[in-house]
Amino acid sequence: MKLKFTILTLLTILLASLSLEAHEPDHSYLYMRIYGEAIGGRVELNGKDINRILGTSINEELKEEELPTYISQLQAYIKERVSFSSGNDNYTIRFTEPDILALDETVDFLRCHFELEGVPKDLPEKVAVKYNLLFDKVETHRG
Repeated sequence: MKLKFTILTLLTILLASLSLEAHEPDHSYLYMRIYGEAIGGRVELNGKDINRILGTSINEELKEEELPTYISQLQAYIKERVSFSSGNDNYTIRFTEPDILALDETVDFLRCHFELEGVPKDLPEKVAVKYNLLFDKVETHRG
């Protein structure tokens, strides 16, 4: 019985570690984190999706030095289409430093990190998330 449990535990750890870096190229991602008295997270988009959103033709192999040319437009688009609330309280997205997740086996992703402002010290038990990125551009998009 102990051996079965050990094997099952090792398989679970192995499968979980494989999925941590799994990013589908035609998906965008929203990650949330709750820590202390704050809520934050990040939105991840690939170069193809950035081009769809902004009507640009940036290289899909994203470069840190290119970020200033399009990051403010992209953050405005995200703010229009992603929101967080709880009860009657609407939280404001405040972006922090963006960075690039370069995955060797697939496309690169721009990570737009954020903190939510207006969250009470006693964190809510439930947060409603509205996520409407790229659905206006590509019907088959997955988030």
